[in-house]
Amino acid sequence: MKKNLLLLIVFVGFVFGTNKADAGLLLEPFAGMSFNSSGELDGGEVKITGTTVGARLGFQKMGFSLGMDGRRNSWNLDPDSGAADSDYAFTQLGFFLGYELPMKVRFWGNYVFNVEGVDVDDSSSKLTEGSGMVFGFGLKLLGWLSFNVEISNLSTTRRKTSSGASDYAADYSGYTISLSIPLDL
Repeated sequence: MKKNLLLLIVFVGFVFGTNKADAGLLLEPFAGMSFNSSGELDGGEVKITGTTVGARLGFQKMGFSLGMDGRRNSWNLDPDSGAADSDYAFTQLGFFLGYELPMKVRFWGNYVFNVEGVDVDDSSSKLTEGSGMVFGFGLKLLGWLSFNVEISNLSTTRRKTSSGASDYAADYSGYTISLSIPLDL
């Protein structure tokens, strides 16, 4: 009986006394909206409004994080010239590097190596060959929820339509506020 009780105590102590395995895998889904954003499409100014959904997947250890960032932006591009506005669905892929301070304040930078936009009303019209940078700041609120603000500068250099491809300079800059759930798995 004493032997079984001793084995039970050792087993319970082993289970609850050891550190859990920490693989350091980061999964962070997020959703947000763009504000105070603008762009220049082939020389004309546009106002940008819309939403963003995406996720970051990578590794996190000792406050540092590194991985991939993927997102989909649903943007409305409203020209200042009074012309008709257009809705685009942009996809972004990039690498991110970040750091979380002990007081739950987070910073990160994202090099976007692929930006592509498709006109929602005319799927044959695409803005391609894009890249840019995104810088973000976040504050963890409840330990599992983060409030984020991002500043982005993106560009695309080609336009593809049903009649062919051409050079097309487009620059986008703006701000995004989002909520995310950074999960350390």
